[in-house]
Amino acid sequence: MAEKLLAGKYAVLPEDAVVPAKETPNPFGAAPSCNLAITNSYFLATTKDPKSLHIVSLDRVGASDLRKYCSESSVFAAINGNYFDYRKDELVPTGLVIENGRKLSSASYERNDEKSKKETKWYGIFYVKNDGSAGMLKSSEFRKNYGTDFSGITTAIECGPVLVSNGEVATGNTKDSRPRSAIIVMDGGQVGIIMTKKSMTLKQFAEQLAKIGAADALNLDGGSSSKFYSEGINKSFTGRGVANFIKITTD
Repeated sequence: MAEKLLAGKYAVLPEDAVVPAKETPNPFGAAPSCNLAITNSYFLATTKDPKSLHIVSLDRVGASDLRKYCSESSVFAAINGNYFDYRKDELVPTGLVIENGRKLSSASYERNDEKSKKETKWYGIFYVKNDGSAGMLKSSEFRKNYGTDFSGITTAIECGPVLVSNGEVATGNTKDSRPRSAIIVMDGGQVGIIMTKKSMTLKQFAEQLAKIGAADALNLDGGSSSKFYSEGINKSFTGRGVANFIKITTD
């Protein structure tokens, strides 16, 4: 598909484009470190500064419409976060969540129940260290490196499975096809959030991410939880609330 501008703001890129194929215009006319790419298959927002990525916890209310929580002019883009359980009137994340150096939810390997032990085997953790560098590890590997001492971590979120590792597809084939979302680390060190416009299997999604230049990619809670927001875009596959979401800011 030939590249063209959509509504004078966003570049619609070929589906196999390697980001950044083009410095797309920022809706706010600033923050050149952020880019938004749109294809027929996905929405993708990237930033050159991993520290501009934040996790907003909404455990008690849930977020069914991200636009409601992204009214500040500093929010460039946002996407749904990790898996969660319903407990009475709370939405409880099933994995690690750290924001601004504060642990908001425990890692799967810190929990004693059998469900969490199984999740540790296939979960992964995206993290930003205090020095601003970003990384992604399987939860079992993250445990070996950090244990329960998260003092060097500014931001982290745990979900799964790991889709891409060192540029290679890291997940097997599944028949389950649904809308997908992920957080990624690009070859050039950018970090990004991406949501598909159509249903995909995990393997199809992983192959797409590797093709556009993801060095590492972690699957987020997809399906009916899939949500993506940026100015002029507010996509949600259902009205289901989520326990948290990830946002990229411009300040």
